Amino acid sequence: FDVDPEFYRRHLSHNAQPREARTASNSPVYILPSFERSIFQFSITDVGRRDEHSTDSIQRLRERACESLDEYLHALQLGNGWRPADSVVRTFELLNRNTFSIEQQVTVYFRRDPRYNDRVVFVWLDSGRDVTQSPPGPWTSPSTSWAEFLPVVFYKPGIALNSHVVAQGEDSLSHPFDIPLASMPQSASLLSSRYDKLLDNQETSIDPFCTLHQLFVYFNVSEMQLMNAVAQELQHAVHTSPSPESEKSIRAQATFQHYRVFLQTHIRRIASILAVVNKQSAHDWLTATGEKSDEARQRLAPDLEYLLQSGIELERQCEREISIIMSNATIAETRSALRLTARAYRWAVLTAIYVPLSFTSSIFGMNFVQFSAASKGVWTWLIVTVPILGASLLLIMWNNKKAKEMVRKLRVKIG
Repeated sequence: FDVDPEFYRRHLSHNAQPREARTASNSPVYILPSFERSIFQFSITDVGRRDEHSTDSIQRLRERACESLDEYLHALQLGNGWRPADSVVRTFELLNRNTFSIEQQVTVYFRRDPRYNDRVVFVWLDSGRDVTQSPPGPWTSPSTSWAEFLPVVFYKPGIALNSHVVAQGEDSLSHPFDIPLASMPQSASLLSSRYDKLLDNQETSIDPFCTLHQLFVYFNVSEMQLMNAVAQELQHAVHTSPSPESEKSIRAQATFQHYRVFLQTHIRRIASILAVVNKQSAHDWLTATGEKSDEARQRLAPDLEYLLQSGIELERQCEREISIIMSNATIAETRSALRLTARAYRWAVLTAIYVPLSFTSSIFGMNFVQFSAASKGVWTWLIVTVPILGASLLLIMWNNKKAKEMVRKLRVKIG
């Protein structure tokens, strides 16, 4: 088929990353549009659940997930414990203690065959066996006993009324690799065996976009599932937001910032798919015009625009919550400073009272003059102390504006 080796290099590029540079959510890779004319890549998402028994904080669990993903990708690079058709996971995101998401890559290669005046499309998926039946990664840990993925549910009007026809002749939960599963299989692992049943062979032979239409539909549904999971976590974080004086507010701010960066990655991904659907990308082989492809684009575009808007709204919610937390922290610090100022003022008043008393007592305690009578000595001490004490209190309560006003009134009376 004369496949360009760049197709293989692009799909296997995750193995080229140094171990120190890997994270649970990889940084975006930018490629010039002119380099993507024949190769197109995007990621599909699956949301899963697990039972986490550890009492560590969510930040610590995410750090452990990064370390586990590093070991997982390093084992993949070495090939230790891997079998043909095992699934590969590119990124892992811990949404909360028991909910997570994974991303798997889809690489599409297109070429024209001049010998037969035909088009050839290759699609390479990371999904093979169910992820739970493939080498373990961050979704399983010593502190978890099980992990499963939520099904990516496609809705088709009236399909529930014809379920007996849809399920006729096949087991809807059978796995392409005949692996017995204790729970619902990962939806992405069924793509390779079920995808061709949804295609119109006549249309796909003419228009490459029709070939990839169902993959784009799967992308939309899986992204919507992820958006719902993130929106639920943000709502929970907002309702359980700690008081500004608490140190937990710093962790809450870090949580919203974490989701903000996570959403930015998915917003860019949705925008790139929307550009393809709207014929605004460099992939000219995906911009062919046909009746079926135009209908598919008209169905996909509103969903992608809705996903893009939902992601932007969630990102803005994160920004608002971060601003609120920072504003509340500033207000709390201001209140604390005011309380400290009030306490300092009380200490200043007390100092203004006791320092003059201590000063005059020390002077009269030197016995440099012999008082003829004790009563006379006490009165002498009071006569000296009271003016000094009054002057000290006057200085501490001195207000320049009031003093100037008093001087002005005094001048008016004298003049």
